Amino acid sequence: MSGHVALYLRISIDRGGRAEGVDVQERQGRAYAASTWPGIPVVAYSDNDLSAASDDVWRPAFEKLRQAVRDGQVTRIWAVEQSRLQRREVGWFELAAELTAAGITEVHTSPATASSASATKSPGSRPCSPPGRSGK
Repeated sequence: MSGHVALYLRISIDRGGRAEGVDVQERQGRAYAASTWPGIPVVAYSDNDLSAASDDVWRPAFEKLRQAVRDGQVTRIWAVEQSRLQRREVGWFELAAELTAAGITEVHTSPATASSASATKSPGSRPCSPPGRSGK
């Protein structure tokens, strides 16, 4: 399978504008990808200080990720938690349909922790189903 691992990084409120939250997420995601999918290229898509809860917020990195999925460039997706990708149920169904069409059936997550090394201790994957629902 060619393509890359996509890390989606997002924090809603970055009061200091320093992108520390997305930097920590990126370290965690890269550590997870290196241990789970060694040798596969990793591309980080980062939307700092942007909400996923509202229709009127444009998330440029998220849209770039969606296009890469549609173009067949993404083989796997990681986010620190599913809500980083999408908070709205309708939006999640739309994204899940795009992921499924591209052959991506799981979104991998790691719990948020203070160090990137611990990201590999509790790896997990979630089926492409909306928040709060189970799916296959």
